[in-house]
Amino acid sequence: MNLITLDPYNNDHKNMVDQSSKRNIFKNFMSISSICSKEEYEQIKDKKNEISECILRVENNEIKNYCVFSGTKDNRLIQMGIENLLDGDFLEKSMDYAFKNLNAHTITIFSDGDNSNLEKKGFESLGKENGITTYVKEKEMNIEIEKVR
Repeated sequence: MNLITLDPYNNDHKNMVDQSSKRNIFKNFMSISSICSKEEYEQIKDKKNEISECILRVENNEIKNYCVFSGTKDNRLIQMGIENLLDGDFLEKSMDYAFKNLNAHTITIFSDGDNSNLEKKGFESLGKENGITTYVKEKEMNIEIEKVR
């Protein structure tokens, strides 16, 4: 499985997105390259509280699945939007990316379909409202408690 972080300044990524039937989904990510330089973008990205990133599963230069991450750094809450939630390996990689690369403590996913796969991966269903089910997963913390003598 080839995973890449979508880079609006990478010409190969631009070409892949342009050739994709999903190009409208990536429009906001790609438009930043026409607004500022890569250096300015990296500085803004490091300083701002908001998180907005995307990873892609690519095969033969074709986008097969994607995950959009949005959230904030200060409360470490990330909302994930995955095209195909039944792609278990990609779901696992997306969760790892959120917890490790984006430093998330909580992940939420909103879904309108059957997503027993989410519960198998440790997500808790918070119920359905207006046909949309909210799923939440907390980062597993390994806390060692010292004995007090």
